[in-house]
Amino acid sequence: MLLRRVVSVVCLLLAMVVPSGCSLRKVGYDLAGRYATSRMVDTFALEGNDKATAERVIRELHKWHRREELPRYVQLIDGLSERLRDGLSEDDLRWLQGQGDEAIARVAARATPPAAEVLLRLREDQLQHAERKMAKGERERFEKLDQSDDKYYAYRIENTKKTLKTWLGSYTSEQLAIFAAFHRQDRPEELRRREATRHNRAHLLTAIRSKLPAPELAALLYRWITTRQTNPSPDYQQTEQRQDAAYGQLLQQVDRTLSSQQRQHLLQELAAWRSDFVTLAAQ
Repeated sequence: MLLRRVVSVVCLLLAMVVPSGCSLRKVGYDLAGRYATSRMVDTFALEGNDKATAERVIRELHKWHRREELPRYVQLIDGLSERLRDGLSEDDLRWLQGQGDEAIARVAARATPPAAEVLLRLREDQLQHAERKMAKGERERFEKLDQSDDKYYAYRIENTKKTLKTWLGSYTSEQLAIFAAFHRQDRPEELRRREATRHNRAHLLTAIRSKLPAPELAALLYRWITTRQTNPSPDYQQTEQRQDAAYGQLLQQVDRTLSSQQRQHLLQELAAWRSDFVTLAAQ
């Protein structure tokens, strides 16, 4: 499920907060726990014992991630680099998706039980504060969707250029055209995801207000993280699977257009990330 999220895990989310630069990635990873704590405290207006509990839980999660997950990411990059040398096949994409799904699921399984315990202690004023904060986050994430077609696609292409420049060192008009075609067919799906985000937020807050038992709330949070839905529906999940397949085809199309210089740049970038993960895991 959710191949684009999997690729994000491999390419961006692994560094937690900072997009590029070896020293910046290391600093970003070390600061990730503080960043996550700040976001949770700010979103839910945590205070007193609940704030201290959130800080402790995230600190322990970060330590676990460094100890258990970073070595896995090193192995993942080794496998991905080997597969990239000769071009991505459908089997390679399925392998990558499986690796990413498992990584997301491990973090979700670790994080959601203590998160549920904290959330169930929130007061109504804190829930209302969280509702406003989450709505603001949604607006920031999807703000470009309400712009004109020209502005929206220009924004997507500019981000694509930055991503290709980072990972491939350069890009061609053919490669940009492949991404542009995907962005055009994906815009309606982004609108659908925005509606799902709103539904998920409402469902979560209702579950907290109704004092759902902690294990059930943890399961709800786990589903949200791993499937993008608090209560997964077959239609939504099947549509996401189709979009994952389309994104996989895009990656294969772009992979077939890579020059030897671009492929070498990609492998060198992955090697730099690998080196950072080895160093961070040893700390």
